[in-house]
Amino acid sequence: MLLTDIRDYLSSRKRASIADIAGHFEMEVTAMEGLLASWLAKGRVRRLKDHLPCGTCGKCESSVTDIYEWVGVNGCPDSTAVRSN
Repeated sequence: MLLTDIRDYLSSRKRASIADIAGHFEMEVTAMEGLLASWLAKGRVRRLKDHLPCGTCGKCESSVTDIYEWVGVNGCPDSTAVRSN
């Protein structure tokens, strides 16, 4: 699995929890957080902590409440705008 696989998955879904992303790639959540850190550092992904429609009571695990959103290049969610990573 490559970082581009994560990019393609997240850009097609727009937003996903860390648990969803890790489950899709059959990885541990902590390992996926390490891979997503590369996209976070490049500004292509944004972490939306506690971003659930229920208002979050604080009882859910962070793997459910930590949502990652594909931002894309220069804030444009279209991942095909620039393919050099």
